[in-house]
Amino acid sequence: MTDSGKAVVGRRPLGFTDAKGSQRSVPLSAFTLAPAGDLTLKASWKDAFPTEADRSTLARLAEGALATGDIAAAPEPARQPAVIFKAVAPGPRGNTIEVELTHSAEESAAELPKKKTLLLMVTRTDTYKGLRGPGDAVRAIGTGGSPEDDVECPLGTGLIQVKCGTAAAVDENCLPKPFDGVVKSGQGAKVQADADNCDQVVTSGRKAGARATRGNCDYFTLVLNEGLPEAVSAEGVRVQITVDVAARTYDLTASFTSDRVACGTSTVPTFTGIAGTKAALVTVTAPAQGFAPPMVPQTLKLGGGDGVAATGVAYTS
Repeated sequence: MTDSGKAVVGRRPLGFTDAKGSQRSVPLSAFTLAPAGDLTLKASWKDAFPTEADRSTLARLAEGALATGDIAAAPEPARQPAVIFKAVAPGPRGNTIEVELTHSAEESAAELPKKKTLLLMVTRTDTYKGLRGPGDAVRAIGTGGSPEDDVECPLGTGLIQVKCGTAAAVDENCLPKPFDGVVKSGQGAKVQADADNCDQVVTSGRKAGARATRGNCDYFTLVLNEGLPEAVSAEGVRVQITVDVAARTYDLTASFTSDRVACGTSTVPTFTGIAGTKAALVTVTAPAQGFAPPMVPQTLKLGGGDGVAATGVAYTS
């Protein structure tokens, strides 16, 4: 027998005469209804009916009541907001954040639901596709500069930025070399121009007028957004650049995945202690009725718009 499945409801308990001639009354809470429709007696009630004859009689009685509609699966509880997640920075870039809620793998199979540790993991992935030339990266990704101060250095709101002024050294027809590395706080990552696909002259800088040759020029330098939480900056952001030589374009992806942070238990979620962790790309607030146990597992994607921090709501079911 198993205790998994939906609760059973009806007008009255089930009654029958057991093998010893005694009248027995069995509450509907003794049964569960499996997703496949099988009605089973909970393991905790097995000892109350030690003989196979009594269990068979009770099973036939319960199945008959289910068939006639006298008993049925309990209705699903109303779906309620459990917790609200909000990107720490405003703007549409927060739309690339995903929050995953899971249980501790060591506990989920054996422990009672109230003892399962609730875990939270935050992922953010910024993708820039079809870029052409280093200037395109400046326009799409942005820099740490201010648009009001310098029109060539638009402000970037993603995980990474192009260091202002480093993307002006090669012609716009040049392609970068493929790149796969981690950009950390205080450590800029230089992306090299691909000499085999950079046959135009250098247009500015100390080597202006010279042809780009292997090793003689950078494509641009990538740095972390200074507005990232400290724990995220210390861990660093993974950056990958893939190049499509035939299309003369390249794609750039910046991604970060936090550790799994414990947020209380399944039945008593606390969601405290996120600030200062690698999950601090989001903040957590309670719905109007307070925190509630969220459905687990659950993955939600944050959504927002210009000037508005992206948000997402985890529900109870």
